[in-house]
This record gives sequence, structure tokens and C-alpha cells, in this order.
Amino acid sequence: MAGMIGALMGMVGKGDESCVTVYQAQEAGALIVDIRGAGEWKQSGVLTGARLITFESAERFVKALRPHLKPGQPVALICASGARTAQAKRMLSGQLDVPVLDIKGGMMGALRVGTPTTRPTRAAGCAVC
Repeated sequence: MAGMIGALMGMVGKGDESCVTVYQAQEAGALIVDIRGAGEWKQSGVLTGARLITFESAERFVKALRPHLKPGQPVALICASGARTAQAKRMLSGQLDVPVLDIKGGMMGALRVGTPTTRPTRAAGCAVC
């Protein structure tokens, strides 16, 4: 797992040490977590394999995240544009012992470059899908 974290950190751009692309996060084995709400998941779809946990508070988020996180596995957050993930990342500072990263440009950026999406499901974490 240490090699995975090193590889991920090596991919991170020097200009913004917290942002990675969807591809970089996937290649490094990060747990991608979509922090948007169910309405947004249904509207645009979600990244294949993403865990769906709406960010309401850091405490609730960490509690919902822990059962899905492997030891040492980085977490890559995605929202619509990147604004909410930047705020969530700050709020999570010190609460997780793994790197917490932003997906560059959020879902809008991912869709703009043709990243495939899928429908949100209960199995991924959508309670109303």
C-alpha cells in the first residue's frame, strides 16, 4: 500500500498538491468518493466504482467512509466542480490518516474529457436510487 500512496503522490501536480485526475486516482487505487447528493448523482451519473457519500459533516462522512476504506488507501473526493471537495478536504484535515485528494474539475471536468459514468445504485451508497 505504501507504494500506491507514493505513486499517487508522485502523480500530483506541483502547482496544486491536492488535485489529481480521475485516471490518476483510479490508477493509484484510491477510493473515489462522490460527495454530491442523490439528485446530482441521478442527473449526471457517477464514476464507475465510486462510493456515494453525501458530505454533510466531517464526523458523519468519516463514519460512513471507514467501512469502505482499506488500510492506507488514499481517498479522492469528487463533487460537481471541485468547490465542495476543497472545503470537505479542509474539514477532514487530521481526521483521516491517509491522503485526501480532490478530483480536478469535479464531475463537470470528468464529463468534459469523456470519463465514462454509470447510474447511481444502492450498492454504491445511494439510498434513494
